[in-house]
Amino acid sequence: MKNRNQVMIVLSLAMGITLSSTRQVHAQNLSVKTVKAQNQIIIDKNFSKVVKFGDRGDIVKQIQKALNLYIGAGLAEDEIYGEGTKEAVQNLQKKLHITEDGIFGPATAKGLLTYGSKSSVDENDGFTPVAKDIQNQIIDLGYNIKANGDLNSIDTVEAVKEIQEENNIKITGKVDKVFINKIQEKIKIQSEEMKNFKSDTNYYILVNSSDHVCIIYERTQHLWKQIRTFNIMSYSNLEKGTYKVGIKGEKLSLNYIDVSYFTQINGLDIFYYAKENVGFGLRISKEDAEFINKIPTKTTIKVF
Repeated sequence: MKNRNQVMIVLSLAMGITLSSTRQVHAQNLSVKTVKAQNQIIIDKNFSKVVKFGDRGDIVKQIQKALNLYIGAGLAEDEIYGEGTKEAVQNLQKKLHITEDGIFGPATAKGLLTYGSKSSVDENDGFTPVAKDIQNQIIDLGYNIKANGDLNSIDTVEAVKEIQEENNIKITGKVDKVFINKIQEKIKIQSEEMKNFKSDTNYYILVNSSDHVCIIYERTQHLWKQIRTFNIMSYSNLEKGTYKVGIKGEKLSLNYIDVSYFTQINGLDIFYYAKENVGFGLRISKEDAEFINKIPTKTTIKVF
């Protein structure tokens, strides 16, 4: 039956005929290693309010969020201006050399923003790595952030927090020596695993069947570099194993559904883009389907 399916997919892909199938498929919305969105922080250079001990509300939460983001205060964002928040403000004021009254007003807000822009890592460790290099290492671990050289950017801070949480490190959103050592350790382990990558081309496709995530690597100077990570919108009962990129094309009709940018994995299983599930294969976004459609034939696909 499997051989017959393989013949059918070859014929259908070559001739553009319509196939039907009763195979079931799971649909899932994914956010694996996609940094969570964060509410916009309203503490800016035009901040004019005066907030103090005992105050409550969203403005307090915004202050706590800003303190956590810019100086790694580690506060609970509970909308209560308690002792912890007051102490964090006083510690900041001490660093800024302004009145240590624990009151968050315009001067403290302006000082916080200035301090945060100059301090992208934990100063207590006296450690100042290159920000963009750190972001690239985070990206190498599969996190979708921008390597813009700003360790205080929202996506980077959230990625740092997620890594800290996953590795039982104090969650601050700040990059310090402990964090650097941990990601370098993880990258070393990842590099060891990549030594087992074997492909007839300079590309390697890894499909995580549990998390429904696909990672594409490119080989440069005998090293494998992760070049793209994306979520799989719909995942069929694709068996774990090692496959090769097969037949490719731009348009096809399967199960009476128009499919774009299909790339064969094995038999009837393909990477593809469509507005709905066709009943087999891996449905991905149009951009990702178009990208993977350009990967050379015979590239190894590892499903685990």
